[in-house]
Amino acid sequence: MLTVEMVKTWVLQVMHSVDIRRYSLWPVPMLGEKWIEQKFQTQLERIRHEHQKELEAVRHEIQKMFSRISKIHEKSLRYYLKRGLCYTKP
Repeated sequence: MLTVEMVKTWVLQVMHSVDIRRYSLWPVPMLGEKWIEQKFQTQLERIRHEHQKELEAVRHEIQKMFSRISKIHEKSLRYYLKRGLCYTKP
């Protein structure tokens, strides 16, 4: 996986390989670095958002399962209480 430092280094090497005096690109490395930082921050926020959505979906599924299980237990308890097969504390 690419890290921010790896991409920065690569971009700066590409920028410095161009003859800066000839093309007068002196502000480009500084702007390129900010652009890379901004892109990585955007991607990081997108990934965090997707991760959060995934977590919420899993939580919802777990909650649904527990809800179903508790309903089944409740029905079975009512069944046993009706037939006198289960005793409750006074």
